[in-house]
Amino acid sequence: MPTFHAHIPAGKFSSAEKRALAAAFHRALIEGFGTPPGDNFNMISEHKEDELFMDPHFPGMNRTERAMIVTLVHGAHRPLEQKRKIANKLVNTRAYEKEDTSRRGLYDLRP
Repeated sequence: MPTFHAHIPAGKFSSAEKRALAAAFHRALIEGFGTPPGDNFNMISEHKEDELFMDPHFPGMNRTERAMIVTLVHGAHRPLEQKRKIANKLVNTRAYEKEDTSRRGLYDLRP
């Protein structure tokens, strides 16, 4: 049961955007790991300014006020190729655009 957890700044995403982000995570798990469609366990947590800390410019990036931290928990049995595939699905494809959510805030994906 692989699970994404997005840590987002409070008040920066609408309910529809959060649902779209969760849908993009779910689709990436299906396409990247071959997860069954019913295996949908993802989390989005909002954090106040004193609860979410990110350097806005490290390393040479310009993060927006909507920057988020995304973690992926999965079994150790997943081969490296699957990990790369799921990262590609989220970061280098149009997964977010299909769900009408910008991927520009995504910066930390550790499969």
